[in-house]
Amino acid sequence: VMLQYLNPVQELDFSAKGLAHVDAIMIARLLEADTSVTCVNALGNELTENGALALVRAADARRGQIKTLCGIAPETTTLDFPGSSRACEIILLAYDLKVSGSLTSVDLRGSVISDTGAEHLAGALRVNVSLVSLPALIVLGLGGSQIGDHRATAIGQALASNGALKLEILQLDVNRIGDQGATVIGHYLTSNGAMKLKWLELNNNQIADAGATAIGQALASN
Repeated sequence: VMLQYLNPVQELDFSAKGLAHVDAIMIARLLEADTSVTCVNALGNELTENGALALVRAADARRGQIKTLCGIAPETTTLDFPGSSRACEIILLAYDLKVSGSLTSVDLRGSVISDTGAEHLAGALRVNVSLVSLPALIVLGLGGSQIGDHRATAIGQALASNGALKLEILQLDVNRIGDQGATVIGHYLTSNGAMKLKWLELNNNQIADAGATAIGQALASN
């Protein structure tokens, strides 16, 4: 509560401070009340997914004024964040992907991507391209991230819906994607958003004949 009486600041670094869910709620309230803050770093804590969602809702309410929840500089082009064991951080990173105008490569391989995290990543990939420069995104690494059919479907549908994307490399290897998810990825491969795609990794999944057929037919028609 006392934070509202401090001198206005633009950047708040809460990274690796041992913060928990209740702290995230307090920070969210601060972001709603203090319009001078534009950059936040909340990575390296134990916020829980609900805590991360509270921060994202507060940032969204500021309508683009919050440029980052992960301490990412505006000119950053590469986001290398492999092996995150905190599903809540994927939600924060998805927010940064949504508002970034410079990211060309996002590497989340080996991270824990939950259903909620996948939905937020999908939302970032689907976002209105007139608001941000997501077409700059070239590399998306999601290998080994516990992605099953439901999560692959959300991501695949988002990729297919954004025809302005210029993705060249998509890594979805070492996951739990089955025929359902593979079919959606196949649909993406036939969309305008896959026109620039040069490299697709789907090895070490659970794709059977139906999914392999869908992928094969999509590649043949592209």
